[in-house]
Amino acid sequence: MEAAAGPDVWFLSLPLMTKVWLGSTAVVTIAVNMQLMDFRDVRWINWEAVYGDRKELWRIVTPFLYVGRFEFNTLVCFLLLSQFSQRYEQGGPYNTGGGGRTADYCFMLLFLMTTTLATLPVLSKALEYYYYNQHSATTMSARTMPVIFSRTLIYSLLYIWSKRFREAEANIYGIPIPALYLPFVHLGYSMFMGGSYIDIVQGLAVGHCYYFLVAVLPLQRGGRGLLKTPQFLIDWFHGPEITVSATAAEHLAEHQPPPRQEGEQLEQEEVQTTTTTRPDGHSPSEPEQLPMSDSSSASAQPRENETFENPRQQSERNHQEESQSTKNSSSNKQHNWGESGRRLGDE
Repeated sequence: MEAAAGPDVWFLSLPLMTKVWLGSTAVVTIAVNMQLMDFRDVRWINWEAVYGDRKELWRIVTPFLYVGRFEFNTLVCFLLLSQFSQRYEQGGPYNTGGGGRTADYCFMLLFLMTTTLATLPVLSKALEYYYYNQHSATTMSARTMPVIFSRTLIYSLLYIWSKRFREAEANIYGIPIPALYLPFVHLGYSMFMGGSYIDIVQGLAVGHCYYFLVAVLPLQRGGRGLLKTPQFLIDWFHGPEITVSATAAEHLAEHQPPPRQEGEQLEQEEVQTTTTTRPDGHSPSEPEQLPMSDSSSASAQPRENETFENPRQQSERNHQEESQSTKNSSSNKQHNWGESGRRLGDE
């Protein structure tokens, strides 16, 4: 009886980007909760901390990898990340130049992270306007502005997956739900339970921006999209190769001849066996007309390892065959005259 596969086997079986994302998120989240890293060193502050005198460049990445304290919502985020990242990467991401493979998935994550950071000023102004009549705008904006973006990135992925595989079946706490409505069900559940939902709304908005640019806008521009996976990502993940755009690939698939049936393929192979290069200048696609004889049916089949002669060699060979046949006929006549003489002598 085979032993059950452990967590290490399951983790190694994950696709590349899912493995890197899930592993990095687990390492950062566990390190902060075990106080091996300070939360103030991984959260987002501002762009001045990144590009100023402090040069804390890691803050561009770490806010997307820390999920939160050890609680139920953290477990839910890990389940969503492992499940839907794996299903999206294995099912085939949107093709933005890399053939719907790992390079396109990596480019999508980079776009989502960049858009999340770029929309922070817009989100800050919206929160200030919302809380202006109740409390101090500066205080409420600072309290409600997200400083970690892991849930934003996860729900962006969930939204894109629901658009990419809208006919798929999903469930939340055992209740089956169409994939198209799953992100909004999570949003409504979080609002109903009194939890934070600002990062979920931001994630759905960022995910919709990516979906619009790669799936909706190309239909209005004749198949030309604005987002394209950089060539260095394609070379990094898949090696240097000739890439074909999604539109060109679909065009080639539409104009490809239909597959032949088995009987048609056998007939075509039989014709090809009698198709040879003719020395008299005829097209090689024309089947060679081999002579038929009553004495042997083997002459109707092409001879193996048959070599072709030029016209001079062929005429010499025909002359030799004619002279040989003349000698055979003369010897046959002499033999017949000898037989006739012996018969007359006996009589």
